Amino acid sequence: MGNLAGMYAEGHGVSKNGPEAVKWYRRAYEQGYLVAHNAGALACMYENGDCVPKDEIEALAWAYLAQASGDSFMSNYLENKLGPQTALIAQQRSKELLAEIEKEKQEQANAPKPAFGDSTTDNAQRQPKAFGSGVFISADGLFLTAAHVIEGSTSLQVATQQGTMNAKVVQVDRANDVALLKCEGTFAPVQIRASGGIKLGQTVFTLGFPDIQIQGISPKMTKGEISSLLGLQDDPRQWQVSVPVQPGNSGGPLFDEQGNLVGLIEAKLDAVAMANATGDVPQNVNYALKSAYLMPMLDPYASELPKAGAPPAAQEKIEDVVSQATPSIGLVLVY
Repeated sequence: MGNLAGMYAEGHGVSKNGPEAVKWYRRAYEQGYLVAHNAGALACMYENGDCVPKDEIEALAWAYLAQASGDSFMSNYLENKLGPQTALIAQQRSKELLAEIEKEKQEQANAPKPAFGDSTTDNAQRQPKAFGSGVFISADGLFLTAAHVIEGSTSLQVATQQGTMNAKVVQVDRANDVALLKCEGTFAPVQIRASGGIKLGQTVFTLGFPDIQIQGISPKMTKGEISSLLGLQDDPRQWQVSVPVQPGNSGGPLFDEQGNLVGLIEAKLDAVAMANATGDVPQNVNYALKSAYLMPMLDPYASELPKAGAPPAAQEKIEDVVSQATPSIGLVLVY
């Protein structure tokens, strides 16, 4: 597995492929074989941005895992380069990696292959240069994501439970960071709820595809609360939410407890910048665009959007709500 990862990382005998290299280095690490070597290789890839997006926190996190197996060269180098505040963030990330790996090891044996990302289209042999999350809002394929997710794209695809399909851009609102796409087919859309009734402290959750190179392409759910009715620097278009998000969650839906769409995930507070500025690491400070700022773009398509039904007689279990919402989401692949 480690040798295969190196082939993908260097393009020896196969096409150079960062996500495949990460996957196989990580699996080799999980098997306990030359763990310091495989963790160190991942640290170098992320440090140099070699075949993967440059991410020094991820690099140092893997370097700490290599250090735990006896190789401290990379961790010492990166600690000196990045400083103590960034090292603190990376230490927390290394703990998260260990938890993720342990969970994956427990699930791999019996886990079915996910339907998301079925590679039967023209882009099957291409690697996306970026990715994000999004949600269907009409049965005929209108799909919302963040504008910054698709920036610089020449073609787009959306991976769903039905497979992977091409998507075209219908409209972009860069001021509010929203993009409306269109896919051909029939889909399970979500209902959009007016954001005016959302209250401080209300429970919300998101479904999306964070860090697909590491965590895989099965959808991930995280839950939290509305932490503030205003966003970054009191931006009235946004909420601050405690829902944990990672790269790849951008553009994903923010749901209320009934599974109604109340916003789109837009950004997270820059942990490194805050650590350098304040000496402290922010915890779950993230931002979502309110649904009210989606509606001007969607007004011409009002007849295509699902109508709100009667509220449920009793609150459904969150796991049932998540199950009902999952067919509505998609992984955005940017080429």
